[in-house]
Amino acid sequence: MMTDKLAVFDIDGTISSEGRDSWYELTEKLVTDSDLFQRALINWKEKKASDPYGESLTMMETAISLFPEATTSNDFKSFATQCFSDWIKEIGFIRDGAIQAIHRNLDNGNRIVFATTSYKEAGEALVDVLKMKKVISNEVSIDVTGTEVNWSQKKLDHFNMGDGKLEGVSRVLGMGLSQVKESIEESFGDDPSGNDSGILKYGKKAFIISTKKNQEFNESLLNAERLQW
Repeated sequence: MMTDKLAVFDIDGTISSEGRDSWYELTEKLVTDSDLFQRALINWKEKKASDPYGESLTMMETAISLFPEATTSNDFKSFATQCFSDWIKEIGFIRDGAIQAIHRNLDNGNRIVFATTSYKEAGEALVDVLKMKKVISNEVSIDVTGTEVNWSQKKLDHFNMGDGKLEGVSRVLGMGLSQVKESIEESFGDDPSGNDSGILKYGKKAFIISTKKNQEFNESLLNAERLQW
């Protein structure tokens, strides 16, 4: 019987090394108009402080509008799998501390969830690659939440940022939001004021992965601990 106790992990900068942004790296390779994409990024960076969720949502919508018209979910996942297969060869791309935390939570009987603001297919691709490379066992079940794209219409069905990550867990696991909040035993993220705020807010034990970008954040605001991975 599947446990209701959850350990929720962000991916970029938490499972992967500091500074890695699979959303950007995947998107930049696929867009059909690189100049327009870069202009949109500049505009997003200038405006996101005033409305992090709204401006990031607009940026995500712009990105998917620039993908080749015929792109499907399977196409994107295959592309992401190839990219992660290449990236995982880089020394330090996957944080040892993250893998140790995953195994510790499995040993404690917790259900593992990867929650990325990037595309859900990217998270699924990473799980596949971790298993192919035997970083984690094929027998391990890992649920994945991420931004959900309606590929035929090139629009978003769900944006997995901030509290949206809690909704993402709810959508994937079939739990109500209140149950999700109560079920998070441990949560891990590197962006406590943005992408990962939702999962870190409700983890009974919340861990902020220290990076240069989050050094000024006061972890006591989330009753969280810092980890040096």
